[in-house]
Amino acid sequence: MGKADKKSKVFKYIKIFIVPAIIIIVAAINLLFFWTDPHYSPDYEKTDILKIVGKDVLNDEDYAELFRQTGLSKTAVCEVLSKESKDALKDYQNQFFADIETEKYSFNFNITYQNFISEDSGVGPIKLASVEKGDIIITLSATTLFFNHGHTGIVVSTNPNMTLEALSPGNVSEVGSMDYWQYFSNFAILRLKGVSYEERAKIADYARENLAELPYNIIAGVFDFSNKSIPKSTQCAFVVFDAYKRFGYDIDSDGGRIVTVRDLLASDKLEVIQIYGLDPEDYIERIY
Repeated sequence: MGKADKKSKVFKYIKIFIVPAIIIIVAAINLLFFWTDPHYSPDYEKTDILKIVGKDVLNDEDYAELFRQTGLSKTAVCEVLSKESKDALKDYQNQFFADIETEKYSFNFNITYQNFISEDSGVGPIKLASVEKGDIIITLSATTLFFNHGHTGIVVSTNPNMTLEALSPGNVSEVGSMDYWQYFSNFAILRLKGVSYEERAKIADYARENLAELPYNIIAGVFDFSNKSIPKSTQCAFVVFDAYKRFGYDIDSDGGRIVTVRDLLASDKLEVIQIYGLDPEDYIERIY
């Protein structure tokens, strides 16, 4: 047997035995330590946010309280105040505090599901305060078996809002409407820190032109992390990671071989712009 045949046989065993074993172990760890409820509703009272924004100058404590009340960071609050009005912030507060029911949408042979806001809740679409090309949108509502892996995409257009995503096995990465994200039971919008809009837009354009139509592969990037050529396959977190990596930005928070949604969410290179259905206290120390 030649070296090539031996190498091929090794990779075959890895795919058949080792990768599924790793997935089962990761799922067990995830279930025990990283499970996220479909939707977080504040367990504290609403405050009069108009009094806060009525001040001549807002400090970090003011913006932290607005984040707790609306899910909007300082960047998003400032955009709402400049493009909408002070009263518009009440809409974000009301949707952040609204009680909702969730419903599951199953796919991938019914082993994967995502949680959406139920139509009976009378809530949605959730208003997005600030979306720009290159932004990363993440939800922790996606689960396969007991693995709460989440889902992500990169914004490649804002007129209309479009994302590039790799959804599931059997499909290819593709550009589609971002509208459905406004019905997820939770989500976060992230933005690369300290980088111009023009640079972030270039990254989004690169992703749209080069990383669409790639077949889904849950272990994409594990055996080829060189970024020397367009990957032959991808998965939701890797397609986002790969776009940024090619421009010199490593947004994988733990630097491991496998890039996950939670790795992106935890990256200190990304600024939180807006959250919905997630606990503000999990993010507030990283913002203020």
